[in-house]
Amino acid sequence: MSKWRALQMYPAQGVGKVAKRKQNAPRKSGKLKHSRFFFYYAVASLAVVIAGFASRAIVLPDLLPPITPTIVFHIILMLAWYSLVIVQAQWIAKKNAAFHKQVGKLSPLLVAAILITGTLVTLETYARRIAADAYAPEFAVYLSFSSLLGFVILYALAYINRASGDDHKRYIVMAGTAMILAATFRLAAAFGAPQPIPMGIVIQFGFLTALMFYDLKKFERMHVATMLGMLVHLIITAGIFTLGASSMWAGFIKEVLTP
Repeated sequence: MSKWRALQMYPAQGVGKVAKRKQNAPRKSGKLKHSRFFFYYAVASLAVVIAGFASRAIVLPDLLPPITPTIVFHIILMLAWYSLVIVQAQWIAKKNAAFHKQVGKLSPLLVAAILITGTLVTLETYARRIAADAYAPEFAVYLSFSSLLGFVILYALAYINRASGDDHKRYIVMAGTAMILAATFRLAAAFGAPQPIPMGIVIQFGFLTALMFYDLKKFERMHVATMLGMLVHLIITAGIFTLGASSMWAGFIKEVLTP
């Protein structure tokens, strides 16, 4: 029996084979799109950080703290972090995982330096009684320390899960999002927002929402790492309006940091 005759007699079998081939065919465009999401997420994060601090310096120069070597060094380290995430995403997109891993081994040093300089900048700011956009200096201390705490937690999760690419890249980009509030509320203030902190939080959670919708599109559900990262952000944000704004926190900081 000829193949053509067989297809006429048993068309379902022929259709089934074609469907199976289509199902097993590689989806090149889909892979490219998925791999580029985290690159664009990282680029947007760096752009918002630069825009936030630059707009504040241009529009509200009188509110800028004195520029000290510690602040300059901290700025360089922060820009290095967001730039590193972009570069690392590029290496993965180019399928150079080996170099990505080698560079990643140095990231704990960068994280430690960010924590040290971030703490020193916070203490310098408090010592000069410089508040964050008309808020009390103690509140500014909470904003800084809570952002650093979220950054450390999410980076630690990324490092622990470095063998799982899906988990690792989500925790890494969300670690940067944890620190982005310092830029987003400055950006909101520069554009005249009456409540820059809440508006800055809205912008911050815009990044997390984009990641959530990406997961829903790719997996039809939120990834576990995304859910955990969102939970960390929600807890820290709740603390801003409860513990951070409380008289108990203000009294504690005054007692500990005031000579």
